[in-house]
Amino acid sequence: MHFLASVVALFSALMLVSAIDERVLVKFNDSKGGVDYCKQWKCACVNYQPKDTSYEFAVSGAYCNPGDFQGRNPDSEAKVYCVFTNGKDTKTVNKHIAAATGGTLSS
Repeated sequence: MHFLASVVALFSALMLVSAIDERVLVKFNDSKGGVDYCKQWKCACVNYQPKDTSYEFAVSGAYCNPGDFQGRNPDSEAKVYCVFTNGKDTKTVNKHIAAATGGTLSS
């Protein structure tokens, strides 16, 4: 039982590390601010339907935090990711979610 719990904990940690590496900056123009934009982002991510139906929403697959990587501009920028998995591979759909929420990815 302890072995199984250890494996699950390790897998969860690896998924989290993988997801954190996927953070990108999105610029948005939401008059209600970053918190509202992040609610929209997470909702759009959870409800996204990938074309490849073997992929499904990943555990902890939606992330949005207002502000840039230094914490500035919380009303016009956010750090985000949206991740799906097929059990072996992960893919981000950040571009699609940004378009659906009126944002643009920063390069």
